[in-house]
Amino acid sequence: MNDSPTPSNSMPTGLWVAVGITALMAYRVTPLALLGEVGDSIPEFWGIAFRGDIFIGATAPFVAWLLWKRRDLVGWVVPLIWHWIGIKDFITGVELHLIQPFAPEMGDLALIVLGAGPFVHLVAVFFIVRHRALYLPGDRPS
Repeated sequence: MNDSPTPSNSMPTGLWVAVGITALMAYRVTPLALLGEVGDSIPEFWGIAFRGDIFIGATAPFVAWLLWKRRDLVGWVVPLIWHWIGIKDFITGVELHLIQPFAPEMGDLALIVLGAGPFVHLVAVFFIVRHRALYLPGDRPS
């Protein structure tokens, strides 16, 4: 895989992977529909956890756009902070699942899904940090 930039308007493959992962995190807004369906029948702490998912899902398109279009400090730092918030939210989900599973019938599958989330965010963080020279003028090769 060639990960070096080609023409001036193109991005390295790794950065496209980071943008794609960021945009795909929009799926995390789905608890909004679930909360509307189940209402108050879920434990309050799961409602708090779902708010983190809704935040990540609702802001994913904007953060992906920043990563794709902005070539400055904001376009680099905001996606990094956003991905770290996403990692923390997944870790909180694992902790809550261990305390009181939201869907006990899922069993260990829920832990696998919740455990894979931080890894996906970390892949994006890796590529964002790796290509920081596109965003930070001091890191650009002369």
